[in-house]
Amino acid sequence: MAENEPRKPKHLEEVQGPDAPATEDELARAEALRVALDDASRPSEDAELLRALALAESPRPLAEAAQDALVARALTRMDARKARVKSHQRGVVVRVTFGAAALIAAAAAVVLVVGRSGNLDGGTQPELAHVRSTQALFDQPFERGQATARADRIAVARTADLRQNRFARWGVK
Repeated sequence: MAENEPRKPKHLEEVQGPDAPATEDELARAEALRVALDDASRPSEDAELLRALALAESPRPLAEAAQDALVARALTRMDARKARVKSHQRGVVVRVTFGAAALIAAAAAVVLVVGRSGNLDGGTQPELAHVRSTQALFDQPFERGQATARADRIAVARTADLRQNRFARWGVK
């Protein structure tokens, strides 16, 4: 096609606008759509879309056999779901039972440990070290920058007190 040749319009609408009379092709397609809408056995994409829109607005009632089949399928699925739930509930009961038994065993172990760590001689409380101040640990103030050495001495002293208290509670002399 030469550059100077005028371009031919593809549709009559480009020349005459939207109010142009229908072409032979448009009339044939409209007639085919009308026939497809009247006869549902004829295949047509446009007719399928229009049928779906019409059914969405006013659906037809289901045939009794189709309705019975849908209900039966739903009930079968519901029975299968109930069976899965029952199986799951049995598993939950087993887990809860073992969990309760483990909890009771742990409580018994705590009672045994606490009972043993209590007083062994029948009622006298062992004498424990009561430390409230760090003043007795230091005979002179620390120089500037010696805070780490002070903290280390406090930690060592408190660890020794803790060890002594634990041994006293256990009845070790």
